[in-house]
Amino acid sequence: MKKRSLTKSTCKNIHKFASSKNDSTVIVESGLEFDACFHFEFSNNVKFFESQPLGFEYYYLNKWRRYTPDFLVHFTDNTKRYFEVKPLNKTLSPEFQSKFNAIQRQSNEIQLELITEPVIRKLPLIQNLKLLHKYSELEPNTMIMEKIRWLKPGEKVSIMHISRTLCMELYTIIPHILKLVGMHQFNIEMSKPFSGESKIWRLL
Repeated sequence: MKKRSLTKSTCKNIHKFASSKNDSTVIVESGLEFDACFHFEFSNNVKFFESQPLGFEYYYLNKWRRYTPDFLVHFTDNTKRYFEVKPLNKTLSPEFQSKFNAIQRQSNEIQLELITEPVIRKLPLIQNLKLLHKYSELEPNTMIMEKIRWLKPGEKVSIMHISRTLCMELYTIIPHILKLVGMHQFNIEMSKPFSGESKIWRLL
């Protein structure tokens, strides 16, 4: 089966995601798929990911049909998983569920998982992920980065504490902290909006 290629002629809503993890631009065909990229990009468990991977055929309603997953994600434990991205309201009909079950049965050794809008766009997680992506392109001040790295591995402190310790304003230090988080050198609380109260800790 030929791999599907997204172009302006095949899709009206092309989105381009700049991925440092992949060292490439990931092309997707919806805003929801674009937002899913932020989760893959900053998951410590994901090695790399690809959109519109080579698909496969499945049998449904007495006919063989073609299916292309939205993503193939390669994990750090060397496993792989297909992902189908859909708005929740499009997954509730018996017809969709019957069809998707048929596709899952045919996906062979690679598991196919459905992820929907409430998971992908959960707040404030998606906003935080987008901030990490924004500051991943930051040209850092080396001196500031080195000063932040004085934290001992595993020691949790607030961004405000670091700001006061280094005698730097929050607006100066937060972009550098998010840059380090995006580089997987530090971790940060993701369940609340980023602020001076957010706790960060250095990874081993």
